[in-house]
Amino acid sequence: MRRTTFYSRWVLLALPLLLLACEFVNPENSGPSIRGRTYENPEIGVRITAPEDWMVTDKLPSGFPADLAAVTKALLYRKGTEGYLPTVRVSVAPHSGSADYGAILEDLKTQIETGSPGARIDSEGVFMVKEQKMAEVQYTAISDGDTVTTKTLVAMHTHGGHAYDLAFTCADIASEFSAQEKDFQAVLDSIELF
Repeated sequence: MRRTTFYSRWVLLALPLLLLACEFVNPENSGPSIRGRTYENPEIGVRITAPEDWMVTDKLPSGFPADLAAVTKALLYRKGTEGYLPTVRVSVAPHSGSADYGAILEDLKTQIETGSPGARIDSEGVFMVKEQKMAEVQYTAISDGDTVTTKTLVAMHTHGGHAYDLAFTCADIASEFSAQEKDFQAVLDSIELF
């Protein structure tokens, strides 16, 4: 009888702790996380995975802002570019403005022209990416003395009863951008909105 009582007490005492531990590690109740090359934010409903030779971080040097995460090519130095690294940045904000992707595209172009005077728009459009509509603008501008090509995609996303604007920005030195496009596309292809 004593053994049964001892074990019964142990189970009764341990069960709440076990349930608490299960609640703590439940991904539905956790915040943003980086596991290897994958960034996941269940609060927003987004997951991205980087190619093998990239690293994922949410700690960037100043001048590379990102609200959610950044994916940075693991290059330490590139001759003549002062160490400028190709990046994919992910930013999120509560949805504001129009829900029409034509209007979102025009707003995006206005923001680019305002933030980067003299920027040259290389391409623009509204596209489907993995069944998700996105406004896309690719442009070239001068940034800190370097000519940089940037591709920005914006999507509206609803998760948990809240609407968000998600921006995915790929950037590199203009002369190197095309060499990184395969990796940029791999990151964009990995985007999962849930």
